Amino acid sequence: MKGLPSSLRSKKRYLAFMVYSDEPVARDEVIKAIWREALGFLGENTASELEMWVLDYDEDKKEGFLVCGHKQVGRMKAVLTLVSSLKDKRFLVHPLGVSGTVKALNRKFLNR
Repeated sequence: MKGLPSSLRSKKRYLAFMVYSDEPVARDEVIKAIWREALGFLGENTASELEMWVLDYDEDKKEGFLVCGHKQVGRMKAVLTLVSSLKDKRFLVHPLGVSGTVKALNRKFLNR
């Protein structure tokens, strides 16, 4: 079975983010906090339309990036700014920028 042709696939945008915290934050904690805020802020139906997936998170540098649908970038930025804590850990997630490719995202925002 063949995959979908590129003309029928949904367009994606890559969003870089930085985590600000006093203590180390694991990748799983960041993902859970983002999903919790997305569900609380947008609801289940709209949160499922985000097509959000965390692709990379460096726990040492506290930076990473995720992918989302190109029409949902504004909502995704709003969700990221709402993240404030998970359980007893307090941290903030700050969106750095948006790009159409991973290569440009690394070059512009993550300095890799």
